[in-house]
Amino acid sequence: MSGLHGRVAVVTGAGRGIGKTIAHTLAQQGMRVGLNDVNATMAESVANEFNAAGLLAVALPGDVASKSDACAMIDKAEAELGPIWLLVNNAGVLNTGPTAELSE
Repeated sequence: MSGLHGRVAVVTGAGRGIGKTIAHTLAQQGMRVGLNDVNATMAESVANEFNAAGLLAVALPGDVASKSDACAMIDKAEAELGPIWLLVNNAGVLNTGPTAELSE
């Protein structure tokens, strides 16, 4: 994974499980990582854990199913980390029905 050092990644659903593991792996490769989770406490906890280990991470709490939350998350990531190079869409949202009929 050479060439990742200093680049910015945002990982959704990074408060635990697969998302946290992906974010940690990217941070270990030298990426600056934005950690999104719908649970703000979890996002902050993981960011603190990564930063304590010498990795660069920023908590990006918000609900990816909300346009305003998603826009705020991206704005914060770019303001604090720089231009986003990689987006890992790990968070899951469950809405049922035909896509054209779903609300935001």
